Amino acid sequence: MNKLAMIALCFALVTSAKAVDPKLSDAAKEFKAINKEWTVAQNDYARLSDAANTAAKRKLLPDTNRIKTAFADRFLKFSETHPGTKEELAALCWASLNVPDSDAGKKATTILLGGKIANAVPDDLFYAYNSSRTKFNQDPRPFIAATLACAKKSLDHPQAPRLLAWVCSSSSRTDFEKPPEAFVEAAELITSKFAADPGISHFCESLIIDSSPPWVGRFEKHLQLIVEKNKTPLVMATSRYALAAVVRSGGVDTQSRAAELYSQFIAEYDGKARPGVESTLLAEARHELKEIQNCGLGNPAKAIDGEDIDGKPLKLSDHKGKVVLLVFWSSTCGPCLKDVPHEIELVEKFKGRPFVLLGVNCDSDKNEALLAAKKAGMTWQSFWDGIKGGDGPISSAYVVGAWPTLYLIDHAGVIRENRLRGKRLDGPLETYIAKAEAAAKADKR
Repeated sequence: MNKLAMIALCFALVTSAKAVDPKLSDAAKEFKAINKEWTVAQNDYARLSDAANTAAKRKLLPDTNRIKTAFADRFLKFSETHPGTKEELAALCWASLNVPDSDAGKKATTILLGGKIANAVPDDLFYAYNSSRTKFNQDPRPFIAATLACAKKSLDHPQAPRLLAWVCSSSSRTDFEKPPEAFVEAAELITSKFAADPGISHFCESLIIDSSPPWVGRFEKHLQLIVEKNKTPLVMATSRYALAAVVRSGGVDTQSRAAELYSQFIAEYDGKARPGVESTLLAEARHELKEIQNCGLGNPAKAIDGEDIDGKPLKLSDHKGKVVLLVFWSSTCGPCLKDVPHEIELVEKFKGRPFVLLGVNCDSDKNEALLAAKKAGMTWQSFWDGIKGGDGPISSAYVVGAWPTLYLIDHAGVIRENRLRGKRLDGPLETYIAKAEAAAKADKR
């Protein structure tokens, strides 16, 4: 373990919790104390990570898995000494969700799936999930079926709609061609029994996905019902925004209606949005509307005239007549680099056909971009968006708000897709490349 890792771990382990509520049970006090120590370690890592703006600095970051494993061991031991408490359930969830591949995580998962979740009191399970959240990625999919079973056993319980919403938010995947069965069942229960309930905002949020899966349109009617029936401020905001997002995912023919819904949302909340979810969604609605208006589906792609990360001149118009996959990326973006192997496959698959993949790098340091591109095996050119990084002229023209952002531009220079990634690109690319080939043949006649 390097020095920074040791400092972070030791600081977390020796920091004592502040005074806790004397009315809490011994189990609650001990669990809260361990969780507070974890919060310190988590915040320390976040601070160090934010400051690590170069590859060299990122190499010095603490080994987060080592830190998490140490806490998972503590939480598992805690669960063994406090059986039958809601804190036991929370401790097991913490170990399983945060370090599933560790010995403690595996043991916790086995216990939880042995009936601990399915037979839990809904209040305790909701508490356990909330208490085990961290800033690190979690994969709750192993618990979806058991959580749905718990909710279905207790539909009269006040927490049932929240657990059903948790099932939806945990099972909404962009890489499925159809919605998971658990998502469908939970969604139907939510809208048939709890459309007016204040605890279903996470269901609405589960349909607000950047890379919208092909199946979200199926739940437009569910959102419409919630919009009509629910009067809870949080659900009102999330359902209205989600409805606009789902409509937008319908393709080029639904863009004008989506723009109308975003405009209605902006008009309703402009100057009245409360800090938090409402203000965040208001900013997102403005961004989405601007994107539809400037470079939405069916719009001509904005001209790009600049240089690549090697300093060579590069224009988008150099590839007129070809299908262009324009990928906005950064060396600090994990998902961007994770997509590269499939992008390499696409370049190889469509070699010799009217297709080109072009990157738009958003690093403020060109050397970082060059190193990342070489390490990842990128063989294609990338525009460099200048020292302003994500606020550069190309990103601004294409209204890029996050990485990776991808634009599929057809041979005529028209934007055809801007919400697809991974394998979901293959089919549309084949379709538009075939159209480009047909157009080229027609021009020769």
